[in-house]
Formats: sequence, structure tokens, C-alpha cells
Amino acid sequence: SPTRQSSFLRIYTHGHLSKILPALIFSSLRGFEIPFYTLIMSLLYTALNSTKDEFWPSLTVLCCVSFAVGVYALIMVTIAYYFTGRASESVIATIKERILSRVLHQNAEYFDHPETSNATIVNDINQQPGALLASLDGRAFLFVWCSTTTIVCIVGSLVLCWQMGLIAIAACSLLLLAITLLFYLLTGLTEQSARVDRSAELALEIFSQTRTIQIMAVERYFESKYTQSQEAVKGIQRKAVIIQSIIWALSTGGIYLFGLISFGFGAPLVYAGALTGQQLFIVDIAIEMAAWALAFINPTFPDLVRANAAARILYAYFDLPQPSDDGDSDCKLSGAFAVRNVTFSYPTRPEQKVAKSLAISAQAGDSIALVGPSGCGKSTLISLFERYYDQQEGNIKFDGIDHRQITARHLRTQIALVGQEPVLFQGSIAENILLGTQNLTIDHVREACRMSNAANFIESLPEGYDTDVGSKGRSLSGGQKQRIAIARALVRNPKILLLDEATSALDGESERIVQEAIAKASVGRTSVSIAHRLATIKDATRIYFIEDGSVVESGSHEELIHHNGKYACYVKAQSLESS
Repeated sequence: SPTRQSSFLRIYTHGHLSKILPALIFSSLRGFEIPFYTLIMSLLYTALNSTKDEFWPSLTVLCCVSFAVGVYALIMVTIAYYFTGRASESVIATIKERILSRVLHQNAEYFDHPETSNATIVNDINQQPGALLASLDGRAFLFVWCSTTTIVCIVGSLVLCWQMGLIAIAACSLLLLAITLLFYLLTGLTEQSARVDRSAELALEIFSQTRTIQIMAVERYFESKYTQSQEAVKGIQRKAVIIQSIIWALSTGGIYLFGLISFGFGAPLVYAGALTGQQLFIVDIAIEMAAWALAFINPTFPDLVRANAAARILYAYFDLPQPSDDGDSDCKLSGAFAVRNVTFSYPTRPEQKVAKSLAISAQAGDSIALVGPSGCGKSTLISLFERYYDQQEGNIKFDGIDHRQITARHLRTQIALVGQEPVLFQGSIAENILLGTQNLTIDHVREACRMSNAANFIESLPEGYDTDVGSKGRSLSGGQKQRIAIARALVRNPKILLLDEATSALDGESERIVQEAIAKASVGRTSVSIAHRLATIKDATRIYFIEDGSVVESGSHEELIHHNGKYACYVKAQSLESS
């Protein structure tokens, strides 16, 4: 695809040229430094072959020109590297921000694939911009400088002796063609290595689960697994080393090859009187300097190859399509919804239907409970409500409006989700509750915490609502985190509250407190609860018993018990388990 053919050159043509152009210009101007050196050599040749009376004036001219070239090089290098440093970090930051924005707006289906898993994306965003930096910093502009030097030297040789200049162009073209082909081959191998190498992702997983690994005493297993992940890229890296060696040999050997061409074709011209010895001397220096400039590029080649591979990987994210903003973004929902004949299968398992003609409904303010064995499709329905996925068949309507006709962002402002494991971010309790909201104050936070039974424990803390929750909320207990998550949902005043096993991971006392908070939170809004415990679901307006992706029974707790069907068996089994 076009995305896969992206290279670091795209940086210079897609919105960043104005930042990079000054560095490009001054790096190119620096390319005249070496050709000026050939002028110095010409003046030296003249001075050494001058008469006694002409020697000192010639030497003075030589020294003045040498000083001027030195000052010129100093100015060009200083300005070029100033603009390089100024542009590189700015451009990389812009690219990372754009990628984060693009990835953040993808639906859940995107993250289900191994090549775009969370770990892969984190690894790419952390590592690849550093590799891409080579196309913007001094290494890239060394490439520009040397390329300009080569071109100016070849043009100079053409002016001085067109025959030798044409030979130099032919030799340079063949050398560049070979190096370019090897460059793209090496880029492919480097990109393949980056895709195959999963060691960074595995290390991230290992270090995030160190306690579990140590408790299970499986350190050696993961050490072995990490070693195997590195073995996967060694074969690719060996091929890359061979190609790098060939590029190095061609570029450094080119200096001697160009010298051979220069003398081999120039000496007969001098013998024939078509060229003077001084002209041969100057042309030879120009041609060999062109080869020297090509060789000087070589140390930057591995970095530029990695930059090219990094550009392909990063621009794959950069070019991700954004979800359409078409749809209703102003509708005010009451909380009523209807799910009609919904069929759904996950993109990674299209043959397995998770929902089969699923149908449920609720009026505004109803309390709905979804009950059934694990894997029956309860959590899938929650995902469909939030539009993490779209169903393949059927429809989901809120107040009679198909949810696909409502923008996902607007729909999610009307719906709040509290899951089994609440997610808190580094920062204070107040910051976590107000996360992303506008025009809300600490008074709104206090009211939401009061409704979620969180106010008492928060206000008993030394720093109150300014207490830092730590990474992932580790400084708080499970029940405390859950109540803060409920407060975060309530402060947004959602019309529908989704509760996915919100109390299943809590102890008895914490469950009781959180259950009271949920009861308060559900007043005045529609709630949809997934739960296994009878205490959580028995007071629901309507209970739907789901099995194998379909509703098999529905009604109130009393109605379903009286019906003596699968729900009644489920309740009896739970009662026996409790006993």
C-alpha cells in the first residue's frame, strides 16, 4: 500500500518543510566548502610553481582564500546545526502528537490484531521516533552536505575537463545505483526486524507483572522466552550486516576507483596536450573529493536506513483513517433504548457468533440486569452500547435513533461505564473525577463523591481531594477505587449507567458500600448491570437471562423465579454455593 512505501523524505513534503528548509539550505551551501578546497589546491600549485617575485603574493592570496573558506565553513556549519536542532525535536513532537491522536480515535477492533496491539503501539511510539530523528538531525544534514559536495565537484570537473567529467558522472552513477538498491534492501530488512522483534513488548509485560512472576517462581521461563524473542531477529540482522559491509566497501573503495579513473583517463590527455598538468591535478582532486564525500556519508547509512524503516512504521499510524464525524451530535437522550435482533462476532473470530438475534429494551429510568454464564455475550452488549464495535446485523436505538447515526463521541458523553477493575490515572482524586470535563468545579466533585459513598473516606485523608492516587490508583483499595470510578461517572450526569461486574472483585463489606453507591447512582437514570451475585440484580426492573448469545428468559426477579426456568436454577445454584 502507499503507506508502506512511505520514507523519511515524506517529512520534508508534508507540512514540515518550513521548519526544515533553513537547515537544508545552509547544509547545501556548506557543500561548496570542499570544492573551495580544490581552489586552494590550485592556488597552492600556482604558488609552488611561481617565480621568486611572485611567490609571496601568491602565498598571501592562498592564505586569505584559506581563511575565507574556513570562516565560510564555520558560519554554514553553525547556522545549519542550529536550525537542525531547532527543527528536529519540533517535527518529531508533532509527528508523535498526530500519531497519538490518530490511534486514540480508533475503535476496539483496531487493537484486537497482534500487529496493532497496545504493546506494539507503545513500543513503536517509544522507539521509532528516536530512529526517525536521524533523518532530521546532523546525520541527515551531513548527508545533504556530502551530496552537494559530490554534485559540485562533479560539475567542477566537467567545467575543467568535460571528458573526465563525463567519465566521473558515469562511475558515480553506477556507484550510487548500487548503493541505492542496497539501501532499499537494507530498509526492508530493518523494517522486518522491527516487526519481528517483540523483545521490548515482552520486557514491558514482564516488568509490569514482576510480582506475579516471582510468586509463581517462573523467572527462568520468562528469561528463556525473552531469549527466544531475540533469537527471532538474529537471522535478519546477519543479512543486514552483510549488506552494510558491501555498502561500506563500495563507498570507501570508490575513492581509489575514482582516483584510478582520474589518472587513467587524464594522463593520456596530458600526454596529447589536451590538458595541462595543473588541470589534471585540480580535476583529480575534484573527482577524488566527490568520491571522498560519498564515503563520508557511509557512517550515517545505518541510521538513515533505520530512519527510513521507522518512517514506514510511523506513517502507517499517521495515515490511519479517522472515524467519521457524520451523525447527530446534539440529541439529548432520555435513557430509553431498544436492541433488536443484534448479531455480532468479533473481527478476529468472525466464524464465532457472540450475539445471535439478541433483543432487549428499557424505558428511561429502568434498572436492567444481564445475567448468564461466562462468555454468553453480556459484556459484548456493553461494548456495542459504547460503540467500541458495530454489530453486523440488527440495530440498537436510543430514543428511537439508531446509535450509528449518533457520533460516537456524543453518544459516549451520554453513557458512563463502571467496570470490574476501575482505571485511575496518575494524579489527584479530584483530577481523576474531573478528567476531561469542562466547566465543573470541586463542588461538583464533592456532590458526585457524596452520591457514590466516597466523600467520607476521601475527606478523612490528610490531603482530601488532592490526594495522589498513585500509578493506576495503587495507593487506594479496590472498594475506594470503585467508588471514585462511580463518582467520575456521575459527575458527567450520564443518561445511561453501564455496570460491568462492578462489585465482583470486592470483599463483602466493600461490596455492600459500593452496592449502596450504585443504588444511589442509578436514581434518575437508566442502568444496565452485569452481575453474578443475587444481591446485585434482584431489585432490577427487568432481568434478561442470556445464554449462547441470545435472550432465553426475561422478567422481574419474582416472575422468573415463578417461571422456574434457567434463571431460577441459576439463583438456586448461587444459594447453594453461598451456603
